[in-house]
Amino acid sequence: MTKSIVFTRMTATEGESSEPLGICYIASYLREKGFDVNIVDREKNIVEKIKKLNPDFVGISSTTLSYWKAIEIAKELKIELPDTKIIIGGNHITALPMKMPDCFDIGVVGEGEITTLEILQGKDINKIKGIVFRKNNNLVMTGPRPLIENLDILPFPARDLLPMKFYLEPKKMSGRIAKVLYVMTSRGCPYDCKFCSSADMWHSKVRYFSVEYVKKEINYILNNYGVEEIQFPDDIFSIDMKRLRSFAEVLPKDVSYWCYARANMMNDERCELFKKMNIKEVGIGLESGSEKILNFLKCNTVTVKDNVNAIELCKKHGIELQGCLIIGSPTETKEDMLQTLDMAKMDGITRFGVSILTPMPGTQLWNYAKEKQIVNDNIDWKEFSENNKYNAFTSNTKFGYFVSIPQVEFEEILEQFNDLANKKNFSVKFSFDKLLSLKTWNKIIKHPNTAVKILKNKLAK
Repeated sequence: MTKSIVFTRMTATEGESSEPLGICYIASYLREKGFDVNIVDREKNIVEKIKKLNPDFVGISSTTLSYWKAIEIAKELKIELPDTKIIIGGNHITALPMKMPDCFDIGVVGEGEITTLEILQGKDINKIKGIVFRKNNNLVMTGPRPLIENLDILPFPARDLLPMKFYLEPKKMSGRIAKVLYVMTSRGCPYDCKFCSSADMWHSKVRYFSVEYVKKEINYILNNYGVEEIQFPDDIFSIDMKRLRSFAEVLPKDVSYWCYARANMMNDERCELFKKMNIKEVGIGLESGSEKILNFLKCNTVTVKDNVNAIELCKKHGIELQGCLIIGSPTETKEDMLQTLDMAKMDGITRFGVSILTPMPGTQLWNYAKEKQIVNDNIDWKEFSENNKYNAFTSNTKFGYFVSIPQVEFEEILEQFNDLANKKNFSVKFSFDKLLSLKTWNKIIKHPNTAVKILKNKLAK
C-alpha cells in the first residue's frame, strides 16, 4: 500500500505571503517517487484537516519563532492520530536537534528531500543520515546528510497543492502593484554573518539550479499563474557574474523581478544586468551605518563605504533599493545608531525595515548570547516568539537583548526610524507622468481593489 504524508508549515505571522517552497520541493520530490502527498496550508483548523486525510506521516516545517506552534500541533496530532509518525524539519530543529521534544518522532536536520524519502521508504532508521530520533528514551542523532549536488534532480515545487488564490493576491511594493510568486535559483551562502543561520543550514556552500531549469520554472509559472513579478529569495542571487549574464539573456522580459544583493558586490555591470533583466528592486542587508557595528555583524566582510556605494549605484541606475537595517548590537552607542539613521535617509534607499538584533539558534550570535547567559537552549519558545515578533518596531521586554543605552533614548531612536520608514515606505511614488501612463492605468484596471486599498492608505498617512 502506498505510504501517505501531509506537510504543513508553521508561520511566525498570520500574514505570511510567500509560498512555503521548502515543503513544496519535498512534496514534489516524494510525489515523483510514487508517494501520496498533500499539503495543508492556510487552514484555520490544521489538525482537523490532517485528521480527515489520516496520513501515515505528517511533516511539519518550522522556524524558531513558530516552533511553539509546531509543538502544540504535534501534541494534538498525537492524540487524534496516535499511529501517525510526526516529522519536524526546518531551521530550528537543524540548529537544536538534541532538544527535540517527544511530541515529534523524527527530526530532519538540514536538507529534507532525500532524508524524508528514505524515511517513507522504510529504510533502517539507524542508517538514515541527517535525522534525530528516540531510541530507548534517549535522543540519537545520525551522521550528517550530504547536500544534494545537482539540484536539477528536484521537480518544480508542488504549488498545485497550495491554495494559490491566497498567494496570487496582488502585492504593493514601493510604487508598483503586482501578482508575485517566488522562485529559488540557489541554496546557500558563502558568508557567515553573526545573526544569520544560513551557514548552519547549508554549510556555507552555494549550489545552483541550472539557468535552463530556472527559465523553465519561470515559464511554467507564467503560463499557469499569470504573475507579473518573480522574486528570487536566494541568500545572494547575483553572486555569480557568469550566471547573471546568462539570466539576463534568457529569462522572460515580460515580467519584473526582485532579488537580494550584497553591498560589497555591487558594481555598474551588475546594475546594468539587473536593468536588462527587468529587476525593479533589490534587497540589501545594509545593517548599519557604523563601521564598528557593521564589522561586528558582517564579520569584517563589508564596509560602510560599500553600503554607500551600493545605495548610490542603485540610484544612478534607477533600481529601487529595499534596505535591511539592524540596531541593538553589543557595545552600540547612540551615535552608532544615529549613523545608521543618517544612512537610511539617503535618497537611494526607496524603503527599509529596521530590526532589533535578536539571537537565533544556529547563529554565531546565539552562541555569543549563551556565553553571556542571556539565552539558553531550554527556554520557553512561545515566550521567546512573543517577545520577538517580526515587527520592525517591537522589542522584547528587555527592549533589546544587547542594548546598552538607556531605554528612553533607545525608544526615541526607534521612533525616529519609524517616522523615517513611514515617510519612505508610504510616500506617493507615482509622478504625474506615471499616473497618466497607460501602464499604470492597466495595473489599476487589473487590480482595482488593491489600488483602492493603497490609495486609502496613502491618504490616511
